[in-house]
Amino acid sequence: GLTAWLQVVVSFFACMNTFGFATAYGLFETFYTDALQKSPFQIAWIGVLPIFFTAFIGIYSSGLADRGCCFSSLLIGCVLQMLGLVLASSVDLQGKLPYLSILAYQGIISGVGNGLVFSPTMWLVSTHFKSRQDLALGIAALGIPVGGIIYTVIGQQLIPIVGIQITLRFMCSVFAVGNIVIITAARPVSRLANPVGNPLFEFSPFKRIDFTFFNLGTYLTHVGLWAVVLYLPAYAFQVLKLDVNGSFNAIIIMNICGILGRVLGPCLSYYALGPQFLHALCTLFSSVVIFCWIAVHNVKGFYIFAGSFGFFSSAVQILFRAACTSLCDDQTRIGASISTSYFMMSTAFLIGGPLGGAVL
Repeated sequence: GLTAWLQVVVSFFACMNTFGFATAYGLFETFYTDALQKSPFQIAWIGVLPIFFTAFIGIYSSGLADRGCCFSSLLIGCVLQMLGLVLASSVDLQGKLPYLSILAYQGIISGVGNGLVFSPTMWLVSTHFKSRQDLALGIAALGIPVGGIIYTVIGQQLIPIVGIQITLRFMCSVFAVGNIVIITAARPVSRLANPVGNPLFEFSPFKRIDFTFFNLGTYLTHVGLWAVVLYLPAYAFQVLKLDVNGSFNAIIIMNICGILGRVLGPCLSYYALGPQFLHALCTLFSSVVIFCWIAVHNVKGFYIFAGSFGFFSSAVQILFRAACTSLCDDQTRIGASISTSYFMMSTAFLIGGPLGGAVL
């Protein structure tokens, strides 16, 4: 019904303001490296902490939703998201400890807010849909590339004119619009079977060699994927000598192609190839595309690389849940098994960006 599809809208805005904003962090990486006079390794922590908290705290916030605290989690999370951006926009870049201040505000406070918002909205969709749950979650997840495009365009147009602080405040106003929709339209269900008795983590599936290797491969994959996301604009700006608009265009192209990957991936999985095989295939193609980055020496090739990477990496991310679910024998413990996998993945988010910065 209408209420169920409103939860998809709620989740769409949550995806846009969490992982969508994170995919646009490359524009901050380029600016903060120059403004704060820090290494790419240090600046990367501002971008990866929100991604880490989105996945890590999301494990616990989904448990809060199970226990009837969904709305409280959403309200606190929305406030923290915007508070972190407002505080980050007020930091004097020439004052004392600007790096640590931005790290605390944009990295930690907003990141904790992300974790309190993202998983409960996914929970909302899951509890309102049964027969078409994958379709609903897939539509909601389109908020990630859409958010990446919106926030990149905002940064592309405003940063050269008004600077990073005014741009952050404008982005915060966009956050506010989405968060108002989330708070007003969220409708948690009250019927849940034995939520307290369900385990938060489930390690028994790791007794199976296929489940263990799937999670190990996924972990290593996401270490590499997020390093590329963070440093695309920096490569364009520093190596290819593109201007700000040219550098940020790479993020836009990556996210536009990411929409196609998130749409076609589930369709091919459902109608033809199955989630496990297609997830593995897209992971392979993603790694091949990343290796091809070595051969990129001109603008045309760079944009082709950004688009190809966006398509396959987005397919990898959208197919993860279905592939993980298909490897679980006990259908009553799927949620706990996926939470365990997300816990492992969150640490990959945490080290991928800084590791890429250290290599650079």
